[in-house]
Amino acid sequence: MQLFSLNLKSIARSEDFMTGALTAQSKMREVLSEEEMTEKVLRGVTDNGYPFEVAIVKSLPERTEELQVGLYEIVVTVYWTQGGKAKTVTLRTQKLVPKQV
Repeated sequence: MQLFSLNLKSIARSEDFMTGALTAQSKMREVLSEEEMTEKVLRGVTDNGYPFEVAIVKSLPERTEELQVGLYEIVVTVYWTQGGKAKTVTLRTQKLVPKQV
């Protein structure tokens, strides 16, 4: 019985983690699909109840100032509570965006 109970707990934990990771991935795709990129921090709650934070900042502005593109770092973090403990999933990427002339 103890092994069965432990298995159920493990399954629930992995399900929460997968849902958090898929939620972060979905939010990242949403941000990456935006045509215009500006520095900002967004906070909210997804439709499935997961709080999130999106931070978009210019990356290496001194190295791209002479180029026709800007480089932005995007960080998406999704939060949830599991067994009374705070859990997070964080995804990071960068995106090149043409500069407005």
